[in-house]
Amino acid sequence: MPINYDLEEMRFKTISEFKQFIKSGQLCNIAWQGKNYHICTLWMNGDKKILLADMDAEKEWLFKDVDDLLMHQMDEYHLKDIITQVEVWERSV
Repeated sequence: MPINYDLEEMRFKTISEFKQFIKSGQLCNIAWQGKNYHICTLWMNGDKKILLADMDAEKEWLFKDVDDLLMHQMDEYHLKDIITQVEVWERSV
């Protein structure tokens, strides 16, 4: 039996909520303008990095912290300007 998710309930309500979510090491999958992205935390040689992966184009970017991630340009917008509008279709709890 499929599980139905309330996409509005999964949406990040504030930038602070998103920042805390990522800082705590959680992961999420989001969609923006028809593209799907995966965001997660990685440990590389003892350094914490944040990965943003374009799941459709198979591109990846690494960021030093969540503030750096929020400045990433997605089409004509910075992630910080749209994070409360993106569709969150998977989110760790």
